[in-house]
Amino acid sequence: MKRQQIEENRQILRPIVGAIVLCGRQNISLQGHRDDSSIYLSDDVDCGNFICMEQYAQGRTLEEFFKSTSKNLTYKSKTIQNEIIDICGNLNTKKITDEICKARGLSGDAIATTIKDFLHDQNLPVDNCRNQGYDGAGNMAGRLSGAAARIQEINKKALYVHCNL
Repeated sequence: MKRQQIEENRQILRPIVGAIVLCGRQNISLQGHRDDSSIYLSDDVDCGNFICMEQYAQGRTLEEFFKSTSKNLTYKSKTIQNEIIDICGNLNTKKITDEICKARGLSGDAIATTIKDFLHDQNLPVDNCRNQGYDGAGNMAGRLSGAAARIQEINKKALYVHCNL
């Protein structure tokens, strides 16, 4: 029974997470003029980007679920949206750090190559990079052969900033 409930919850969250990820990828704001979760099912109300995308992704399949649950259980509040964004950010950070850990070497050249390959695989042009933040280790911050210097050889606008953590 518990596994079935977990799977049902996942099915409910999939279109919600998908809509948030889509908005993020396309640089579309989540909030619209009216993002009241109590009115999201009404066709005559301009309900905002996130809710419209979520409805489109799922159709009306979740309508009965949201009608049968308490009004505060919609998974659509800005708090939930921000939690999902944080989780996605953490997953992306882990993916990036895993790629860096797979680097064949720890030289500035090897790390810069890994970063460039990762950006290429994600369809993110290095030309769009505007800053780099690394620790002060020579393989990262070295003026001649550090990763930051290698990235700046490709894109002068990718300024290196020593991390301040």
